[in-house]
Amino acid sequence: RRCEELTALTERTTVALLTVGLPVFAYLVVDGPNAFASVFGERWRDAGVYARLLAPWFLLWLVANPLSSLLTVREWQGRTLLFSALECAVQVSALMAGVWIGSDRICIGLLGATAFCFSLVMLRCFFIAGHTSAWRILKQASGPAVAVVLCSVAADALIAGTALPLVAFRLLVILALYVVLVWRFRWLTVPAREEAKAA
Repeated sequence: RRCEELTALTERTTVALLTVGLPVFAYLVVDGPNAFASVFGERWRDAGVYARLLAPWFLLWLVANPLSSLLTVREWQGRTLLFSALECAVQVSALMAGVWIGSDRICIGLLGATAFCFSLVMLRCFFIAGHTSAWRILKQASGPAVAVVLCSVAADALIAGTALPLVAFRLLVILALYVVLVWRFRWLTVPAREEAKAA
């Protein structure tokens, strides 16, 4: 019933989850196949490709899963049931289409793409339930997104190669730079600071 508190909690949770998840899933998109091949062996390169295709969906799932309780808080159980049924139907259809085509990569790609799009729709509904908007979230999460890109570019410029020590070191450099930027600009506490200023 306290809309302002629900908005602040929704925005703080979303930005925090995006800030934590962005570097990991962005790294899988950029360097997933090399990382899997370096750590587990060349036979695992396809698993890295699958991780690359599914990483955007997993990032949204990381954010959407905790926010899904907003529908229960707002007593929108009918929408929860509808979303669950549609999600199952969309994902099964994507997998069956991939099987029908006969390509494992197309199958995983279709699953990742359809689930990603469906998660965007679900997030929009969750934001409405939390009395906020995607635009407000994007403004607050733009700093971490830019930081991930800058850290990745810097690490790739400094450390090149696909050997395991180089892949691991590159990931550590990206994470270290990112943590420093997150701490320096306090992105995890931006909504809380704005709320304090307003009070």
